[in-house]
Order: sequence, then C-alpha cells, then structure tokens
Amino acid sequence: MVFDNLCVGPLQLAAEVLYRSGFTEYSDEIRRFSSFVCEPADFETVANARAAQDLDADLVRTAVIRLSEEGFGVTEEIDWLARKLRAEG
Repeated sequence: MVFDNLCVGPLQLAAEVLYRSGFTEYSDEIRRFSSFVCEPADFETVANARAAQDLDADLVRTAVIRLSEEGFGVTEEIDWLARKLRAEG
C-alpha cells in the first residue's frame, strides 16, 4: 500500500511519524510517497517496537491533531484520538 502525503503539511507530518516509527519507507526523492513495510496484522508489533516507542510524544500528538483538523476525511479512530488528545491538553 502506498501513502501519498501530497506534499501538504499535515499529511507530511503524518508520513514522517509513520516513517520514523517503522511503518513505512519513502519511495521517492522528495518524500512524497511512502510504502508500508508491514501488513496490518503486524501494526501492533511495529507500534510496540523501539523505533515507535522512542518517538517524541508531542510530535505524534501534533501529527494526529493536525491530521484531524485539515479535512482529509480522517477515520473515526483518528477523530476519536484527536479529541482525546485535545482534552488531555
């Protein structure tokens, strides 16, 4: 599966979080396209791995909230998580 961040800020930030946590690899020089390097069945394992756990929590928080605010048709899960993160302040 390929992720196209459209070179748009909130999507680029989400793409960077996915890359740094080990879910994706960039597949072009300008870092617009990313390919997932794991299957959905492996998402929990990747999320619990060191690379994902070492990510700055504020970076992840910002990525989720910005993604939910930009009107990209986010999933119910992203919307729920963004609301929860906003409430936590």
